Amino acid sequence: MNTRIAKQNSHPVSLRFEDNRIWITLNDARVIGAPLDWFPWLANAAPEKKSHYELHPLSVYWPDLDDGLDIEALLTGNWTTPMAENKMEPESR
Repeated sequence: MNTRIAKQNSHPVSLRFEDNRIWITLNDARVIGAPLDWFPWLANAAPEKKSHYELHPLSVYWPDLDDGLDIEALLTGNWTTPMAENKMEPESR
């Protein structure tokens, strides 16, 4: 399946948090899930901030947290680690 087509045709219609995971239901009836541990910014958020989200055609966005999840990245497993967790020491010269 072409990822670009999947991204254009699959969009979130609902989400829930259960068993320390996020579950997102797509318009094509698929349900994708991921451990909250993969997203510390979301796992550590207060419940009221987690419950304030916006469903967009290509993502889910939490305005109070100024961050979101890309649907294509969840479908393909291709996302980047936040810079704070990926710090690299400058090379010494």
